[in-house]
Amino acid sequence: MNKKAIWAIIGLMSAAVIGVVVLQMDLIRTAVKVNEERFEKNVFAALNTVVRRLEAEENREVFQHSINGFVTAYYEEHDNTGEGKPEFTLDYSGEDGRPMLSPKLSHSSLLDELMAEFANPCTCSQCMARKDNTYRSLMVYFQQNTREFPLEQRIKLQHINGVLKQELGNRGIDTDFNYGVFSREKKSFIIVDGHYVVEDAQPKEILPGYRNIYNSRYKVDLFPEDMPSPGLLMIHFPARTSYVWRSLWANFLGSVFFTAIILFSFTYTI
Repeated sequence: MNKKAIWAIIGLMSAAVIGVVVLQMDLIRTAVKVNEERFEKNVFAALNTVVRRLEAEENREVFQHSINGFVTAYYEEHDNTGEGKPEFTLDYSGEDGRPMLSPKLSHSSLLDELMAEFANPCTCSQCMARKDNTYRSLMVYFQQNTREFPLEQRIKLQHINGVLKQELGNRGIDTDFNYGVFSREKKSFIIVDGHYVVEDAQPKEILPGYRNIYNSRYKVDLFPEDMPSPGLLMIHFPARTSYVWRSLWANFLGSVFFTAIILFSFTYTI
């Protein structure tokens, strides 16, 4: 075989190897991008679910405490006046159709009636309007009660820790993370990694240890039904890159290994 043929073969083999490497790198870049998008989508889905669960838990507790407080205060007032203990029910006879408490039912019966109102399967216009009015009235009452409390009192540490880990785990995210609850009113973190934190009353900047969390792209509004939202839930993944690449290392190392075999065989043949 003359030299021209040998150099032609060398050129073709070199082009083939370079082409294979370029294609493999392109496939790996595409796979990394897909993994990053999937990771980001799952993180935001988990955070939004956490926010909904925190809000649902607060609504449940506020509803219970609000009704308890209302009934207790009403009982005490009537005890002091000697009128005896009244009973309550929902009255829809008002002009605007909004539910009002009237003295007919006991506390437990009132809760049962409210729950039955939402569970009523009837879809007629009158029943749907009553459900809507009941819901709107309760939401306004809830918001008036919850706004009286600072953000740190509206979130239970154990609850948010458990819910956050559960929702991330449900989506296959098992890498380490740091999270924080940022108060818009205080302009500082009030909770970081399951602990209450205390910053200056008027902080000039975020403390160095919290900057990674603060600068993270993964953040959602807390209690978005409030206008405006009182704070943000933020999360940072220190090993995010390793997690995204975790499922690709086998393919990457395999590509390098087989490309090395081709190069070795080609060099040895020459």
